[in-house]
Amino acid sequence: MRPAYPVLLFTGQRIIDEAHQITRRVVERISHATLASLTAKPVDYIVQQLYDEHYVHLPVLDRHGAEHEEFDFFYAPYLTMIQNLDLKTLTDQRRGTIFALDVPFTGEARYLRTRPTAIALKPPLGFVGENKVTLYVPKENHSLEAVQRAFEAILDNIDEHLKRSAESLSAWPMNFRGMVINAIDQRINQLKSTAQISAGLTFKPKRRPNAPDLTVHPVRKQIRPEPFNFQLPTEQQFYLAEEIYQHVLSVMQNMSLVMEYSPKAFADLGEEALRFHFLVQLNGQYEGEATGETFNGEGKSDIIIRQGGANIFIAECKIWEGVTAFTAAIDQLQRYVTWRDTKTALVIFNRNKGFSDVIQKALEAVRAHPQYKSGPLDQGPARFRYLFRNANDPHREYALTLMLFNVPRPDDDNR
Repeated sequence: MRPAYPVLLFTGQRIIDEAHQITRRVVERISHATLASLTAKPVDYIVQQLYDEHYVHLPVLDRHGAEHEEFDFFYAPYLTMIQNLDLKTLTDQRRGTIFALDVPFTGEARYLRTRPTAIALKPPLGFVGENKVTLYVPKENHSLEAVQRAFEAILDNIDEHLKRSAESLSAWPMNFRGMVINAIDQRINQLKSTAQISAGLTFKPKRRPNAPDLTVHPVRKQIRPEPFNFQLPTEQQFYLAEEIYQHVLSVMQNMSLVMEYSPKAFADLGEEALRFHFLVQLNGQYEGEATGETFNGEGKSDIIIRQGGANIFIAECKIWEGVTAFTAAIDQLQRYVTWRDTKTALVIFNRNKGFSDVIQKALEAVRAHPQYKSGPLDQGPARFRYLFRNANDPHREYALTLMLFNVPRPDDDNR
């Protein structure tokens, strides 16, 4: 049976315009979201989840899986696109063998029709199915080598269009992130304003369902970083899943609470010794593939997880020694942050009086840091989440969670 007539590929809507339409649909969806759904998890997690859900999966051709067949028909429809084809009035009446090549691909078929922003190549002909594209070469006077070269040239043309489509989308992920974060902030502010009015009314409010249980039960398992974007170089592909990040923070929070409740046991410990207690607890929750340890101590106070030679989680444990030392600790985190979607934590122990003042000074110091971008998101008692710019690449960002704990020396003057 003769296949359907081919059409010109990569001649539809610009792919960047379609990507912006995706962003607008997500923003519209956020405009109807509830406060509970927007605050149940960190903003970064929600944004990443939405990005993964709407990720633009450009097709990747599988040349090795291509299969060919042939059929007899008129040459004309397979040499150029003919609108409203009428075989009775067809000018080019040549006919003969048409070679057809079915090329499977992964990704979304519709992106074989959208066009890159800038392109100077002649668009190829093909028929797009759900998971394969069919290419055609009329035999005419072609030899075996000529037919082979013709198919290879069409495949190269498609790959070049897809490459340029990827280039057209290079700035879209960050645009998507910025637009979605802004939409979430606006929606949260709108809902909080509504909630303030509702709270001020003298009438009895309706009861609402309780917030979802977000408790993560500890279990010793391996941390397996998740793929961020397989089109990136290998060293930039993986990131630490948000749920793992939150569980790691909860383990650190629990360990710090132990220190708060039993200050005598930790009164004389320095930063390195305190860090060791965190490593013990964290490696009690997670196991490494080879050494049995996922979390490694580095330097005097760092806790690090690496994947493929790059850092995906970094924590600094510091005793509060003033704003200057605190800012230096943030700078130290900056030096370890890689291009990846790195998750970080800064754990501060206060041994002095005036814990509230320490918290206030720390918050002011974070906002004053040159790489500060947004926050804080209040995640509990003296626990704040921020978004920071990567010092080596201002277009990249990373999460920084600040955790402060009061661990005074019980037998001194708490100066």
